[in-house]
Amino acid sequence: MPINQRTLCYHIFRYLSKYLIVIVKEGAFKALADPTRRKILRLLNGQEMTAGDIAKEFDISAPSMSHHFSILKDADLVFARRNGQQILYSLNTTAFQDLMTVLMDIFKIEDGAESEESHE
Repeated sequence: MPINQRTLCYHIFRYLSKYLIVIVKEGAFKALADPTRRKILRLLNGQEMTAGDIAKEFDISAPSMSHHFSILKDADLVFARRNGQQILYSLNTTAFQDLMTVLMDIFKIEDGAESEESHE
């Protein structure tokens, strides 16, 4: 049975959309690969913190901290807002939910357990 062009385009788009999400999230994976950035994210868990308060937890230079903040912002994992002279950072929980969805899809996790497909 021949598939019309519209149906074919729809199926191609659906197939590619899964991979586009992974490409977009690639920045998030890069951001999570570094232990310093993972610690920053742990510090921000459930609270907003100033850049200075976060930096106090590390023994690295201000430019290095700025670099880590930039990578986290570019990956859309944190929000930054200016409050006078200070920059306040907080977690972007929506981005984490999206990232978890991608990870669950990659590993075929359904309802907290691996699907039967992954064992074939």
